[in-house]
Amino acid sequence: MEPEKAELRIYGMACDDCVATVTRGLREQGGVPDVRISLREGVGGNRTRSREGQT
Repeated sequence: MEPEKAELRIYGMACDDCVATVTRGLREQGGVPDVRISLREGVGGNRTRSREGQT
């Protein structure tokens, strides 16, 4: 089953530490194995594991 993709607009990031903090926060969420954050574009993308079949 294909992972679901999501793109998030992220406001207020000003440095690489901001990117690291947002990345870490998203990775700590269950089911978010892949996170990519762009400081320049102010967006973050992730792939989530499908919830289908989970209880």
